[in-house]
Amino acid sequence: MLRKLFEDNVARCGKEFGADDPRTAQAARDLGFFLKNAGNNQAAAAAFQRALQIDEKNLGPHAPKTLAGVITLASVSPPREAEVLFRKALTSPGMNSALAAPALAALGDLRFQAKDPAGAAAAWRFALQHAELAQGKESDAVAKILNSLSQVTEPNESVLLLERARDIAQKNFGPNHPETATCEINLANALLKVGRTAGAAQHAQTGLTAFEASLGPRHPRVSIALTTLARAQAEKKSAAALYRRAVEIDRQSLGEKDPQTLADTLALKALLP
Repeated sequence: MLRKLFEDNVARCGKEFGADDPRTAQAARDLGFFLKNAGNNQAAAAAFQRALQIDEKNLGPHAPKTLAGVITLASVSPPREAEVLFRKALTSPGMNSALAAPALAALGDLRFQAKDPAGAAAAWRFALQHAELAQGKESDAVAKILNSLSQVTEPNESVLLLERARDIAQKNFGPNHPETATCEINLANALLKVGRTAGAAQHAQTGLTAFEASLGPRHPRVSIALTTLARAQAEKKSAAALYRRAVEIDRQSLGEKDPQTLADTLALKALLP
């Protein structure tokens, strides 16, 4: 019923104002965002494409609103088509940092999914520069890009990136927010990779406490924090106790056959006599 209301509004605007009127483009955009939020990317792409064609005709291909439309269309397009659209937008003379930051971040995601860490790193580094210019060095967008970039950098740099992301999250959200907790767990994992187990345990415990406070003690992300903390334990008995609790949460929240449940169960068995 809601979809029909949006579709009827597009038809009404087209009839009343004309097929190429900006109000028709906005109605098509509204329909596209509704469909995107409903998970229907294919139908959303058609609506966004219509809005983009109108904007290109009225504003030109390099107008900020047109470029924003290209980026929006890319967000619901298949990976190969999305990458072409992102690159098209990024090479436009009308591109600015506010638009470039999310486009480059998304391009980095595509390169990462394509198992191209070097390409992902390059895109995310450029995204970081533009996000700092557009939104400030302590913005949420910067923290998210730092977390992404940490996945494709050498371990010691990853630690530095994640420390900065954690500091931003603490300032913007507070110590017990899920975003802050996620940064703490990511940092703990990075510290484990460089052999700094004491620091890893400290940050894992902080992240665990924050997840429990914000999401409740039985949430799947609490399980992830528990397994990270378990990996930082020197004693098998302590690690096993943490894995045992993680498995209990996994089974209740995710089910017996979920990959996370199976992995944590296997890790627990390896620690048992």
